[in-house]
Amino acid sequence: MKISRSVRVCLSVALPLTLLSDQPLFGQQETESALPTESRSKEKEAPIVSEEIDVLGDWPVVPTVRILDRQELPAVPLGDGADLLRGVAGVTVGRMGGHGLEPRVRGLGEGNLNILVDGAYVHGGCPNRMDPPSSFATPNAFDEVTVIKGVQTVRFGPGGTAGTVIFQRNTPQLPESRTWRAEVASSYGSWHKHPELGLDAVWTSGGVFLRAQGGVRSFDSYEDGSGQTVRSAFDNEHLNLMLGFGKAGTGQVELGVEAVRTEDALFAGAGMDSPEDRNDTYRLKFHRSKQLIGLTDFKVDLYYAGVDHLMDNYSLRPLTAPMATRVPSTSDTFGGTASADRMISESLELTLGLDYQENVRDALRFAGPNPDSVGTLQSVMWPDASLAQGGLFLEGQQLLGEKSRLVFGGRVDRFTARADKADVKPAGMNRSPNQLFDYYYASQADRWSASEVSGLLRYERFVRPELTFFTGLSRSTRAADTTERYLGSNNMAPSKRWVGNPQLEVAKHHQLDVGFALPGVRTTWSVTGFVDEVDDFILRDRAHGQEGILRDDNATINRNVEARLLGLELEGSHGFSDRLGISGVVSGVRGENRSDGRPIAQIPPLQGWLQVNYGTERWGTAGMLRWAASQTRVDDDPLTGSGQDLGETAGYGVLDLSARYRILRSLSLIAGVDNVFDRNYANHLNRGNLFDPDPVRINEPGRTFWIRLSWLAGGD
Repeated sequence: MKISRSVRVCLSVALPLTLLSDQPLFGQQETESALPTESRSKEKEAPIVSEEIDVLGDWPVVPTVRILDRQELPAVPLGDGADLLRGVAGVTVGRMGGHGLEPRVRGLGEGNLNILVDGAYVHGGCPNRMDPPSSFATPNAFDEVTVIKGVQTVRFGPGGTAGTVIFQRNTPQLPESRTWRAEVASSYGSWHKHPELGLDAVWTSGGVFLRAQGGVRSFDSYEDGSGQTVRSAFDNEHLNLMLGFGKAGTGQVELGVEAVRTEDALFAGAGMDSPEDRNDTYRLKFHRSKQLIGLTDFKVDLYYAGVDHLMDNYSLRPLTAPMATRVPSTSDTFGGTASADRMISESLELTLGLDYQENVRDALRFAGPNPDSVGTLQSVMWPDASLAQGGLFLEGQQLLGEKSRLVFGGRVDRFTARADKADVKPAGMNRSPNQLFDYYYASQADRWSASEVSGLLRYERFVRPELTFFTGLSRSTRAADTTERYLGSNNMAPSKRWVGNPQLEVAKHHQLDVGFALPGVRTTWSVTGFVDEVDDFILRDRAHGQEGILRDDNATINRNVEARLLGLELEGSHGFSDRLGISGVVSGVRGENRSDGRPIAQIPPLQGWLQVNYGTERWGTAGMLRWAASQTRVDDDPLTGSGQDLGETAGYGVLDLSARYRILRSLSLIAGVDNVFDRNYANHLNRGNLFDPDPVRINEPGRTFWIRLSWLAGGD
């Protein structure tokens, strides 16, 4: 269904209401000084106690957990939820268009990164990842975003070997004298087709609340720094409704339904575009704090997320390929988590829980001589494949006196997978998935299962007032996803085939984190180092007759290798005065395929940013220098390696400027220009347009102007 009409109706009703009051939407009106973001967040958030990451007493959050509240999230118009993560140390975002950006944490992403969208796992419907999970997290629709780097908890299911990203909406809390709040915002930028509109409104009465969110966004293709147009346009609509009732302590129930629609999305880094991508997510949450059989804080989250995706090579671009092709696909995910806490003593708290998740994916590729005749089955891309994961976990926190704390946890997981259409034979000489698996691995897509154990042990200590030392050890596991295990993409040219591997073992990551953190008010800094030793790392590679690979024809395959990742993350900030502050981050990671003695592909280079803020609570300016060093450690030759990199990437430095002004207490304006000097550059992780005669990595946007106006309102 299209939701733009309903969204626009909501906006037309809410906009006049915003003129009636000068109250903020949630809690206190945002107040900003020139202190850097990190300084402001420590000042506001310490101690941090969120619904997802609990902290005993006044213990600080170590820098491996980064919580961005509503005021810290970027105001600039964004492609999707992945854009919200760009400022976090250790996080890099790659693109192949304007939408469907792919985040990586500590050098790894995709199946190595757990992403929850308001408690739900939403797995995309595109085998080529035009719609990764973060693409369903609409910007400006969340109260906070938590980035957990590495393994710092066992609560969010198996996987998460690189980290976990949580896009979170909180239960609205309004003053007793107020029964409703609303925020209406509009943005416009250099590559908008039309002004962006968004609404977030809440009504409460007698323990019942209703929250409605909606938005309409329409982007055109942007120009890079050399003036070349990059295929990146898309239209996006979003509607979210939440109904909750109950009171804290006696039990709270929340129902939610969310619809996200992306249409006419162009992708410069793919051979196809996406005319349509549809997601519907349903959520049921229950929270009860009353003690029962020695347990407290009961939580149950249930969800279902359905995605329908379509991509083709002719409806949004001229047909230049030999055949017209289209791929309709579906991805349905359902699952849930149940947990309860128990206070053993004043210094020891335990959390016991269980979780389950099942994802079912189906994708067929059809081909024909022209766009009017695309009905011949050419590949069973996802053969009605199912991956189920169920686990039991225990996590605890033990205070060791006044200066030390121990965090520990463990989980047991059971994985199962199957492919019900693996024997479906496409037309002509094209192979079924099982025939492809047999051709490259001497294997079939039989029902697969495995059981694994994961664990976490972290020690934190105050070395002196405010300075904290921390170190952690963890073992985490992840099973191959549907694409890695069961993809069956045919092509007459072997080098253009892409074949999953049903024999893939579960990847086992063993990580060590060590660091120091000083969360001051005027001056903050932290340094974190990590090493990740991986057994059976799941590598996307080329067929070169390796062990377990029967062919040497350059087809894209998947296999297990031994790997190692090393990294360092630095963060710091200083407030020179109430008006002037500076902050910055630096992060770097090195990935090594130890089995083959070559770099792991798609590892970001040393990179960071430096920002200067100047202003008062009412107005302010900021300048940010984003930079990256050159990346020379690449795996770019498909004849000897994976060819997933497009070669070495040059370093760059880009300047962004912004200014904000609070016109009235209820009316705020922020504007800026990104890439002030119109620098032509590309992120190393950006996809390459392999369909040009000379493959070219997709460049980032050139000089971009943007402006955002927001009204906040509330009433009795």
